[in-house]
Amino acid sequence: MDTQHVTSTETDQPTIRPLKGYQTSCDAKNEKGKPCWGFLKIWYGAPDELTRTIPRDHVIYRCQKCGQLYHGPPHRHVSRSWRKMEMIAPER
Repeated sequence: MDTQHVTSTETDQPTIRPLKGYQTSCDAKNEKGKPCWGFLKIWYGAPDELTRTIPRDHVIYRCQKCGQLYHGPPHRHVSRSWRKMEMIAPER
């Protein structure tokens, strides 16, 4: 009986893509070539092996739909409404 050796070309670690600017949704394409557009959330439970591969001040984001991983700086307020509130603050 012949045995076939299956070699995997993919590594065990998933690819971590960098974020683009104020990106808040996944742009990974599925098998049909359409973008996922799932929401990106910070992944607090990321394994230490993954957190060691990204810069120290970055965090790992994970798509809620497809699970694609991204890395980038932590997002602050995407809408600048918090600055408007500071400007409108009443004087004492």
